[in-house]
Amino acid sequence: LESAVDTESSKVLTNIFAGKLVHEKIPRGCAHRTSSEEPFVALSLMIRGKESIQESLSSLVEGELMEGDNKVECEACGTKKDSIRRSTMGTLPNLLILHLKRFDLDFNTFETVKLNNRCEFPLVLNVKPYTKEGIDQIEALQ
Repeated sequence: LESAVDTESSKVLTNIFAGKLVHEKIPRGCAHRTSSEEPFVALSLMIRGKESIQESLSSLVEGELMEGDNKVECEACGTKKDSIRRSTMGTLPNLLILHLKRFDLDFNTFETVKLNNRCEFPLVLNVKPYTKEGIDQIEALQ
C-alpha cells in the first residue's frame, strides 16, 4: 500500500483503511501469553459452512486448539503445552473492508470451486466482540 503512493497519500489511506490484527498464543496451565501484531487493510473471512458475517468473525477469533503433536512451546517456561492460537482485531480501521473467501479447493478433484451459499450480513455491524479489548472483557467476566 505504502509503496504504491506518495507519503502524504499513504498516511491518509493508512488512517482510513489500516487496522492491526493481534495473533495470540495462549498456553494452558501457565499465565505466559505471547502476542504479535500484523497490519491489515482487508480482513479475509472464511464463509464455507457459515451462515453470517458474525459467525465467520466468531470463527476467526475463536482460534484453534494446538495439542498432541501440534503443541506450542511456551517461550517463558521452555516446555511444550496445549495452546490456543487465535487472531483478534487490535486496532480497528475507520473503514473496515471484509473480503469474503467465496472460492475454495475441492480436495477430491483439486479444483477451485465457487461457494454459492447464502451469507447474511447486517446493515450495522458491532465488531467489539471480535476485538482484543472485547474478548478480554468477556474473559474477565467468566
